[in-house]
Amino acid sequence: MSNDKDRKENEYEEHVAKESETTEKKGQDLEGQQDVENQQDASEKRSEETDKKTIETTSQEASDNLGSGSYDGDYRGQEDSQPREKERIIERVVEKEKQDNTLGTISLVTGIIGIVFFFCCFGVDIALGVVALVTGILGYNKGQDYSLAGIIMGAIIVGLNLLGIIGIFSLNLLDSVL
Repeated sequence: MSNDKDRKENEYEEHVAKESETTEKKGQDLEGQQDVENQQDASEKRSEETDKKTIETTSQEASDNLGSGSYDGDYRGQEDSQPREKERIIERVVEKEKQDNTLGTISLVTGIIGIVFFFCCFGVDIALGVVALVTGILGYNKGQDYSLAGIIMGAIIVGLNLLGIIGIFSLNLLDSVL
């Protein structure tokens, strides 16, 4: 019986030893994986910081070049393509805003229609003149074409209507006096 007991104890000790070896290996593997992950995280952080610094630098250079008017289409041999790409993006955005000429067109059309209605419909022409003025000013601030024409037509419509209203009141005043 003691042999059975000794044999069971030996089996148990061997089993515990194998389990502890397996656990140690797993722990070492996990530690190794964590080290690799930590190194990857640190590398990614360094890369992100470098990217942020590069973007900040190129943003500053692009704004300096745009603000000073010294941009001549050449970055004088810079190997970094990010400033040129940022410049292209800025140009595309500005070009797209210029192509979007909705407010300018609306102000021009409402100005033309307002002038036509000036001769036949009192009240409608004032509303159209105000719309032409407002959309013209908004479009002019965005650098859109036709906005200035809409502003001028809207101002003419509103001005003529104000002169007409003043004329009507003055005629009524003259009729009452005479």
